[in-house]
Amino acid sequence: GPANLQAVWKRKKAGNEENYPYANNFINSKQVFSVISGCNTYDYASELKFTLEEKDNGTLYTCVVMEDNNERSRKMFTIGVNP
Repeated sequence: GPANLQAVWKRKKAGNEENYPYANNFINSKQVFSVISGCNTYDYASELKFTLEEKDNGTLYTCVVMEDNNERSRKMFTIGVNP
């Protein structure tokens, strides 16, 4: 995607959203023109790496993609841990 694309992981803790404190990998691809929509599209991927613990059960993580400090997309994930 664009060179100024950034991904930030956030997590809910005690009811508040905070930036995830650990580094993550962010990979984006070159733009692809869509004949159907007439738009340039971008694919991107980000890995959230950490060791799961029981206390992480039910934690809501959000990947926020920013371009020039403007939010472009937001995806939420809840992680379940089986004891």
